[in-house]
Amino acid sequence: MRLRRTRAADATTDTVTPRGLLQAMWSTRLLPGRTGVALLTAIGLLSGLTTAASADGAGAEPPDPEVAALQDSSTLETPIVGAGRITHTDGGPAVATQLVLLAWPSNDVTARHVVGDKVKLQPVAKATSGSDGQFSLRLPDNERLEPLAGSDGIINLMITATEGGDSIPPFSFTRQLNAKQLPGGGKQLALTALGAESSDLTAADPVDVDLRLEDFATEERTKSWAQADESAEVQSTVEPMQKYYITELVADYGPKWNLVGQHYSIINNVATQFEYVRTAKSEIGIAVSATGGFGTFKQNGTTGKSSTDTVTYAKTGHYAKRYHDTTFRLGKYRISEYSTQGPLIRRWYSVQPLNWTGGSRTRILQTAPAASYCGPAWAARTKWVKDRTQAVTWGNGFDISGTIGIDVSTSTGYSSTAKLTYEFGSTRHVCGTNDLATGNASELVSKQ
Repeated sequence: MRLRRTRAADATTDTVTPRGLLQAMWSTRLLPGRTGVALLTAIGLLSGLTTAASADGAGAEPPDPEVAALQDSSTLETPIVGAGRITHTDGGPAVATQLVLLAWPSNDVTARHVVGDKVKLQPVAKATSGSDGQFSLRLPDNERLEPLAGSDGIINLMITATEGGDSIPPFSFTRQLNAKQLPGGGKQLALTALGAESSDLTAADPVDVDLRLEDFATEERTKSWAQADESAEVQSTVEPMQKYYITELVADYGPKWNLVGQHYSIINNVATQFEYVRTAKSEIGIAVSATGGFGTFKQNGTTGKSSTDTVTYAKTGHYAKRYHDTTFRLGKYRISEYSTQGPLIRRWYSVQPLNWTGGSRTRILQTAPAASYCGPAWAARTKWVKDRTQAVTWGNGFDISGTIGIDVSTSTGYSSTAKLTYEFGSTRHVCGTNDLATGNASELVSKQ
């Protein structure tokens, strides 16, 4: 079946003790970052969880002083990271609603996660919607993202908001943190599009998203987890900067196939070879659910992952039409949002890739897409390497429907780490589906 081009376990009631959380925080898997940061995180989360277990929340303190210290984006002039409009279910603007931008730990950290590991989501920005529901999220500075970038430089972010009894399904997106050394020993940092060369400091376009407040993982669902414990009754009217999040990996589904490259030839005397090089980056869909049950998930954004080794796929020849796949380990996180004043606010589940797990397969296709953007011909006995362009997004390229009920999107751009090499035995054209082959064509077809 041809892929379409586009732009598990049930929820349970959990009791987590402060002692158990502290033990988890001291484990080598509870990161992000350096020992000092981990210690502060452990102390902060322990304080917050102890508060959540109390009946009256007396003496509660925010578990992370950095949260309260974040400047509202309206007071900043730094580049916009995310923007859009937030509305109610009736389409009316959500006015004066506060949004929080959270950063996941680095891919170095999530690659080591096993079931039961807990991790902190780090608030990095906040914003308040205007009278028309419009909002813009800005980071005070990019330096605070460095501990979260990891060896591949990828930053995975998530927008969340709650108002009254409603909340948005959290929206995820990914960026890359690039650095340039400056004369005198300093450096300049910039958030760029995923897959940009490390020397490219061109700021990525801000993610533009429309968000809608709805009954997602709040009210009755969360009250059922409280098990009629009046001291733990759900409260949904909590100032966002007095919230904190406990995130736990609750399921490991193992490696799942993901599409990373494709090419097509409708002529002879053209050989092609795809290479997914170490540190190659793919943008893969995240699926969220209020209950975590099979068939209840929907995609709401993407996350960025990278390879740790190189895969060189077999060279193909005459009339070859191919998809190239590799695998990423799939996991399910349970994310619990608490108030520092005591109660659990809401809980949801996020299914997403954890890390690249290798393997390769090539699928043979029967047809090629229409490609009419044809540039100059390539002469016989020449070689051309396509290693820089945006990629097509495959709406169902990450094959996980057998696990959660839906497949999600995937995209890998051609770059120095994900490249397609052509060898021409005769004079031939390579045409793009939406641009010239040497431009930003999403798909390439070899022709007469």
